[in-house]
Amino acid sequence: MKTAQKQSSKSENGEISDRGRIEIEREKFSLLYDYDREKLKKLSDEGKIKWFKSRMGFIFINPVRLLWDRSSEIYKQVNTAEMPAIEHCGFNIAIFCTVLSGVESYGAFLGMKRSKKGENRRRFTSYIRRYMKNWDMHVNVNDEKRYLLDLLWNNCRNAIAHGFRITEIGIDRVPETGKEERWGTLKNIFHINCFKFFNDFQESTECFYRDLQEKEEVRREFIKTFNEFYPS
Repeated sequence: MKTAQKQSSKSENGEISDRGRIEIEREKFSLLYDYDREKLKKLSDEGKIKWFKSRMGFIFINPVRLLWDRSSEIYKQVNTAEMPAIEHCGFNIAIFCTVLSGVESYGAFLGMKRSKKGENRRRFTSYIRRYMKNWDMHVNVNDEKRYLLDLLWNNCRNAIAHGFRITEIGIDRVPETGKEERWGTLKNIFHINCFKFFNDFQESTECFYRDLQEKEEVRREFIKTFNEFYPS
């Protein structure tokens, strides 16, 4: 009888994980806060950054990347337009709400105050203005100038979160030019390309983590918010 091999894989920050755990500063972490809470207090500021980056990859960025790989069987199975033989389902709207909420979550670590009215919107806006500048602009929607961040927040994020719908616009890709556009008109409806938004967001997080290493004020606000969000 063969002995079962120990499963291991590389985590987002390059360290070897053992059965879903990663090692940071000689401690094993599950990346689930309730399990890791007592050990977080032992981490240095650098260790907390590594834990956060690995956790966000584990619970958010990596799963969305897999679900939104449009060439994969997983994507086809949760979007019946790509595989009509499977039971009717479409997951893009739900995932896009998660992505937009993820942007807001990252924005919280830029020093926003939780107690202020409208703080969620300010977190979202602050992150995009700093790290996703291509999305901080006005666009033409039905011959009217509209602020793209308003469309993302009001017509997508809030509309999905509170009514599971998108209002006025769509979120499909716009392939008419032969390349992946961030937004455009499809069948006379203005569309935000949710896939391109997520790709841009993934790239933006690398700038965010680089700032944590290179800019003391960004690092200081991150650690302050980390300790508030993840008390140990």
